[in-house]
Amino acid sequence: MFLLRWKSIVAMISITGMILVLSVLCAYWLIFSFNSSIQSQNVSLRWIESYMRLQIPADAKDVEIHGETGGGGYDPYFSLRFRASPNSVAQYVQGICGGVLHQGYDPFNAIDTGDIPLMRPYLIKLRNFTYYSYSPNVSGALWGNRCMPWDDGMYQILVDKSQAEEYQVMVDFPDDCEVVAACQPIGENYVRPSLDLPLIIIGLAQLENEYLLISSEICIETQLDYVLVAWQGVPKWEWLAGAQVQVKINETILIPAVVSDNGRLRPTNTQTDDFEFNYCVTNSWSPGIHQIEMIIDPLNGTPRTYVWDFVVTEQLPSEVTG
Repeated sequence: MFLLRWKSIVAMISITGMILVLSVLCAYWLIFSFNSSIQSQNVSLRWIESYMRLQIPADAKDVEIHGETGGGGYDPYFSLRFRASPNSVAQYVQGICGGVLHQGYDPFNAIDTGDIPLMRPYLIKLRNFTYYSYSPNVSGALWGNRCMPWDDGMYQILVDKSQAEEYQVMVDFPDDCEVVAACQPIGENYVRPSLDLPLIIIGLAQLENEYLLISSEICIETQLDYVLVAWQGVPKWEWLAGAQVQVKINETILIPAVVSDNGRLRPTNTQTDDFEFNYCVTNSWSPGIHQIEMIIDPLNGTPRTYVWDFVVTEQLPSEVTG
């Protein structure tokens, strides 16, 4: 009697287990089928404006759009072209890459590198890394940039200002990492000046015993994700969390900063932990020796001062953006 009851219990457990497994498999199948049923469609102007949260100017003309909305496991991609008046374009570009455009830079025809470039480069800032990019033999009437906001993918924008009456705008949202350098760092366009700090200085290169300035822009950051090093579990850097930081480059004092719990250098008047590269300076650098000074005031302990020199070998004009 006991044996029969035990066999009945085992059989019930087996049946229950099979039902549970089948239920899970059915759920996965339904999810997969639902995702697969979402077919990508051709984009519309309204869809692009909604996706970008940005409307094209009211006086835009010669509008061209291409791309797909994504779906079924595929990401969206699109391109947008139009012409509009200079004032309208100036307002429109404020909604892309923070309104920053580099003169003489065409992101659709650019050379990307993390090493010392052959000509004056621009610093392209993506989510958690940067690299140098430049466009040889490009007219000064072309203004462009690349960027990757935290809540979105990567954008490329180019504005052709060769016609005074109206400007041509080209915006791309590519879905292929092979098309542009967007998914991983290219080399190391930074130096690590101190073994005591998880600090990087972007825009400098070390040659022998000197730091050389490569472009007109220099950035300071303590974001360890940039160099793919974990913040947690490094005792000698734990004292930095919550520290107040003051940075000065030559005579330019940057906005006060605090080191967040995640190891990011962020303004004291914000709570965001996004990697926004808040500590960058664009200057007209004259040949000679320049200086970076950093004062770190930890929550517990005495303030520490760090000073590093870097060399400018030739006149670097201040970067013009528009």
